Amino acid sequence: MRTRIRSAALVWFLPVVGLLACRGKQQNEENAMGSTSTPGMEQHQMAMAPGAVMLMAKNNSGITGSFTTQSVGDSTSFTVTLHGGAPGTSYPTHVHDGNCAAPGAMIQPLASVTVGPDSTGTSTSTVATSVLTAARKANGALLVQSHLPDGTPAACGEVPASK
Repeated sequence: MRTRIRSAALVWFLPVVGLLACRGKQQNEENAMGSTSTPGMEQHQMAMAPGAVMLMAKNNSGITGSFTTQSVGDSTSFTVTLHGGAPGTSYPTHVHDGNCAAPGAMIQPLASVTVGPDSTGTSTSTVATSVLTAARKANGALLVQSHLPDGTPAACGEVPASK
């Protein structure tokens, strides 16, 4: 019985320690580069792919997640993962200009994320890199935002400038 309790505790404890270590590293990087956090946006710790950008909950939605971008020829692939959504619900997702504190116009729709029974879902979309480059040149900043079915912003993360 005691071994089972210890094993269960380790199953929960070790991922939390790993996430906290990753968050500490991310906070150090943000401090060095200037924080990308926005007041009023909730933060939820989760395992993310290397190079992923955190999507933080907006409007008390409880929905968080991450996205990654990958250059594929003259296109950019966006993979968006959401956590905490209602099972069976589809969350429209877009690239907008601006930042999460002041989102602007929609630049490009991405595939909606449909959440499964485990309250998570993933979608992948491909966007012409020229569209993103032109939008960034005109507006300076871009973000990925997922919306509740009624259009209310649910989660947001800022697209890093390409290196």
